[in-house]
Amino acid sequence: MHRGAYIDKRDYNGATPMMVSVEMRDRRIVEVLLNMGAHRNVKDFAGKTAMDRAEANWDLKMGMLLRNAGCLYNEGELRLYKYSEYFWLSI
Repeated sequence: MHRGAYIDKRDYNGATPMMVSVEMRDRRIVEVLLNMGAHRNVKDFAGKTAMDRAEANWDLKMGMLLRNAGCLYNEGELRLYKYSEYFWLSI
């Protein structure tokens, strides 16, 4: 990545490496991508973001990581946050 690799390169579905890493639940890679400046709120061709993928996996720790990194989310629509409101305090 230090030699000019494009960290927001999209695959055939429009997913970025960060989106794929979120789906794979690999927080180390997501942290590296965030630290290297990966775009946090891009959408794939279906209109889904990395945060949407964390919510689909019910991955609370990933959701917290993304939220703290500045990823946008809509509290009224994401059931992950509605269901687990008090868990955010314990993660």
